[in-house]
Amino acid sequence: MSWSSRLPLSFERRSTFNRRDKRGGTILPGLLAALLREPWRSWRSSRVRALLEDAQAALARGEPELARRSCNDAIADDPRNVVGHYLLGSIDAQAGLYEAARKRLEHCVALGARFPEVYIHLGNVYRLRGDLGRAAQTYRKAVDIDPLNALGHYNLALIAKQEGTAAEVLEHLEYAQTAPETKGEVIRLRTKTLIELGRYDEAVQSACRAVEQDASSHDAWIALGFAYQKVHEPHEALKCYERALAIRGGEGEFFNNYGIVLQDLGRVQESIDSYEAALKINPADSLARFHKSLINLLIGNYAIAWPDYETRLLSLEYPARPTRYARWHGESLQNKTIVAYGEQGLGDEIMFASCLPELIDAAGHCMIECSPKLRALFSRSFSDATVYQSGPERPVPAEIQERGVDFEVPLGSLPLHYRRSGSAFPHHDGYLRADPVRVEAWRAKVQDLGSGLKVGLSWRGGTYKTRNPIRSIGLERWMPVLRIPNMHFVSVQYTADAPADIAMLTASHGINITHWQDAIDDYDETAALVCALDLVLTVCTSVVHLAGALGQAVWVAAPFVPEWRYGLEGESMAWYPSARLFRQSEHGGWEDVIRRMSEHLSQYQIESATAC
Repeated sequence: MSWSSRLPLSFERRSTFNRRDKRGGTILPGLLAALLREPWRSWRSSRVRALLEDAQAALARGEPELARRSCNDAIADDPRNVVGHYLLGSIDAQAGLYEAARKRLEHCVALGARFPEVYIHLGNVYRLRGDLGRAAQTYRKAVDIDPLNALGHYNLALIAKQEGTAAEVLEHLEYAQTAPETKGEVIRLRTKTLIELGRYDEAVQSACRAVEQDASSHDAWIALGFAYQKVHEPHEALKCYERALAIRGGEGEFFNNYGIVLQDLGRVQESIDSYEAALKINPADSLARFHKSLINLLIGNYAIAWPDYETRLLSLEYPARPTRYARWHGESLQNKTIVAYGEQGLGDEIMFASCLPELIDAAGHCMIECSPKLRALFSRSFSDATVYQSGPERPVPAEIQERGVDFEVPLGSLPLHYRRSGSAFPHHDGYLRADPVRVEAWRAKVQDLGSGLKVGLSWRGGTYKTRNPIRSIGLERWMPVLRIPNMHFVSVQYTADAPADIAMLTASHGINITHWQDAIDDYDETAALVCALDLVLTVCTSVVHLAGALGQAVWVAAPFVPEWRYGLEGESMAWYPSARLFRQSEHGGWEDVIRRMSEHLSQYQIESATAC
């Protein structure tokens, strides 16, 4: 969801899904009149001055070749005239002739130019050629000449952004905000940087001030909309984006973020239209294509969605696995060996593993590279495959390498071949198998809690970045469920603050939730505990995938518009027949979800007692 970063003076670069493309761009000459007035600059003739003024006028009219001729005539009269060389360097850069621009601007510096703009333009050329180190050095020379130079600091902020030093970005932006050419971009970049640093409230406040200072600023409204989007307030974000749209329309990235907000509000077709608008502006926009795939998955358009879902592999969010073998694209696997590897989070590895039985049946032999947490569980569950764990550098064990491998495939790409329609999802009773010895051991511990249902509970999901505020329900809000008599609740919450949450609940309401840390620390033990329980209640988190993959009953409290894997409507979940969804009827409305869960749980208790 990153914004494209424009170099000052309209020096632009296109941006794709977390990939840096430094080609393309334009540059307009600036401050020529001021340079012509410099007292330290002597002019060999009034003709040179007139030619340079003609060049400036031609550039203002959009006639760069006429400007080039005037500059060449001026340099013919005065070969050491830095302004002429400066303008020619600018014209070459505008035409995309970066090597010629570099030589011209470096010559300008060699002639003794001491104005910041030549260093900024030269730095831009270095940056567009991919030489960030030299670009940064050159921008710093501009700042050395003029410590308050806004454009120099702005470009240094962009370099710091590309190098991942967010705190340095903010330092430079403090000086950069005075430049009218980049004022809007400073607002946007500052907001985005604050969000990357986790300073969400400050990002909202900063963008609010920008809107208060100039309510007609397209960029300020976009920045504020982006900030609200990131603090999970889609209604407010939508208002801001609509204000921005009314002021000036939007670029590709705007329509991408606009689509996300519309999706969060359940406005599906409008969201798809917005992603399409982004793709119309830039058909190569892989981020818009990825988000379009997610909303198609959300509404069950699997055949359309899966090819676009492949764009997730372009993301820098997850470290790319080194390519070792030929990528599998659906070829026959008879007598072939294939490696299937996880490339996303734990829940996704479990979910996409539902396709492994089909892959194992199709292949001569299947190897599975998985998270260390899942190795024991996967080894037991997919006994016909060779399972090994991935490491920090994702090394392949020697014994695996020696077998010989024909193909490899990411787990997230298996549905492209095996889940192209709703009917392709099998009605399974679980494809993962917990350790039966450990299940019995946990069942004994659970029974020691006393008579009544033994219900697992997980109340926090994800991080702030992965919609934690939308997915989580504080224990206090679970009280209608927790007060149901003759029922024992067992924590399957994996976050470190789970014991503290439980202690606060006990102190405030006298209600206890049993928490066995040894069951949380080892995922194989977690699986065994889940199988020993009667039921699991949870928010949208990896526990849903674990319970569903084990075939255990799991009830899920789902946001109004959940992640794509939960679908947009209905009580069932395509991936897990044992899951039952309790959806919000409106954004943020957990009270009704908890009420319905408590009512159904009371009935479930009665039915269970009757069955016994």
